[in-house]
Amino acid sequence: MSTPNTVAFHCSAEWHLAKLGKYPGLVHALILRIQTEERDFFGSNDQIAEYFGADEKTVRRVLDVLVDTGFVEVIEERVGESTIYRALTHKEWAAKYPSRCCVKREKNPSQSLGVPKGEPLPIIGSTLSQPQGGHPSQSFPEPLPMTGTQVSEEVSEAVSEGVPKGSSGRENSANSLSVAPRSLSLQRKPSSKENPRRLWAHRIWTVKTGRPLNVRKTDTAHLERFITEHGEDKAARAWWEYVNSEQCLYNLDPVEIVIKGQGKNGKEWLESAEDESKVTQFPLAAFFAVADGYLVAAETPTTRARKAVDEAMLLKAGA
Repeated sequence: MSTPNTVAFHCSAEWHLAKLGKYPGLVHALILRIQTEERDFFGSNDQIAEYFGADEKTVRRVLDVLVDTGFVEVIEERVGESTIYRALTHKEWAAKYPSRCCVKREKNPSQSLGVPKGEPLPIIGSTLSQPQGGHPSQSFPEPLPMTGTQVSEEVSEAVSEGVPKGSSGRENSANSLSVAPRSLSLQRKPSSKENPRRLWAHRIWTVKTGRPLNVRKTDTAHLERFITEHGEDKAARAWWEYVNSEQCLYNLDPVEIVIKGQGKNGKEWLESAEDESKVTQFPLAAFFAVADGYLVAAETPTTRARKAVDEAMLLKAGA
């Protein structure tokens, strides 16, 4: 996407998606609103098409576009059922795809201070067209807030970008707008309780696959509820059974497919390609979708499974 030098407002998902047609922005907003911290979006194409009065094929193409641009991620493709998606906020998207956003146009300092066009900025805060010591209301374009603290436009814009937590599962609007007295900090470091590190989950995955485990905040929250419900030992054994199952339900690499095409002369041809959408991007989310069967296996673990889980569990004690 081409990015202009400056625009009137801060960048947003709408700015990017408006260039892709009528429906991408609408479908992205719908997914973002329906999904929560604990649950991804699994509405069908027919349901989305009915909601917007669109054709099902159009919705399918729109979802492909959203996945290609990165604003929507495929969590799991289920045979005979709807695909599970998760939409990224603009902040999440921009972190993964830097240098693609537009830039908000800065105000002319002379306009903010009331300096007549063509005159230099004053040194002491008064304009050249008015005497020093004029009425204070003439020195500021806007009145001071009731607290007496002038909050910069940059900070207020950053606060306003917080997405409220409702059906979308984002931060609660009241919490995101509240600022500690005499503090303009917009972020705080999460506690260990809010951001727990179940190292055994990473260890079990890495030992089997040789790859790092990709975990989102939603997966971590789901894992904590899963542990609360079944106990940590049983949860770890069920996860081990899933990762090491002979009938592997996850894909580490793209699936090779065959594409059929036709030339201008009518001659058909076949070409092999790799389907990246088949890669399991978030293994924990895929595990939770089928966890019941592995919980049964976890009740009577083999000696190998018990030993492997015990070794992985030692990591939580710092071993």
